[in-house]
Amino acid sequence: MSDEAVSQEAFRTLVARAGLKLTPTQYAELGGVFPKLEAMAARLRKPRPVSAEPAAVFSPKV
Repeated sequence: MSDEAVSQEAFRTLVARAGLKLTPTQYAELGGVFPKLEAMAARLRKPRPVSAEPAAVFSPKV
């Protein structure tokens, strides 16, 4: 998704669907950072090539 703010109605629907019980302060804070959280979640869900994984090889210098 984009870095634009989500509409209040759409955000209210997402919060209700997630089953969150938020105070007005929490609601305002989460609404402010939601576009960044959404962008981060989109990056995490991408398939990655094997080369993106760190090597699992240990070679001690003797």
